[in-house]
Amino acid sequence: MTPGAPSPMGYNPHTPGGTIDPSQAEWQTTDIEVKIRDTHDDQELVFKTGVIRSVSGAMCSVFLPEDDKVVNIHAHHLEPVVPTKTDRVKVILGDDRESTGTLINIDGEDGIVKMDQADLKILQLRFLGKLHEK
Repeated sequence: MTPGAPSPMGYNPHTPGGTIDPSQAEWQTTDIEVKIRDTHDDQELVFKTGVIRSVSGAMCSVFLPEDDKVVNIHAHHLEPVVPTKTDRVKVILGDDRESTGTLINIDGEDGIVKMDQADLKILQLRFLGKLHEK
C-alpha cells in the first residue's frame, strides 16, 4: 500500500482501533450475529441484535430472537457483533472468509483463533464475526 493513499474499507493499518465501514465492505454472511445500526428508519429495530439467515445482494434476512421474527434489512444498516474470548467465530473478510473456529485469545486488535481445520491463526478482530449458537 502506498503511504498516505486511502485504504479499502476506510482502514489505515497505522490507526489503532480501525473498524469495518459497513457500507464499504461485503462482510455479510450467514449465521453471524449482527446489530441494527441507528441509521435504520424503524426506531423499534435500532440496536437490536439478530442473526443473518440469508444474504441476497445488499439485503439481509435477519432473525430477531427477542421478537421471534425475521426482517429484511439493507446491509448498510447492520454491523457485526464483535466476538469475545471463547466465542465461536466466522471469518467475514480476507483470504479465510467463511472459515470457522473458536476465539481463544485477544491481543490488542488481533484475535487468536483455533480454526476448525485444527490450525491456529492470528486474524484482525474486525475480520471476525460472532457465530450464533444454535
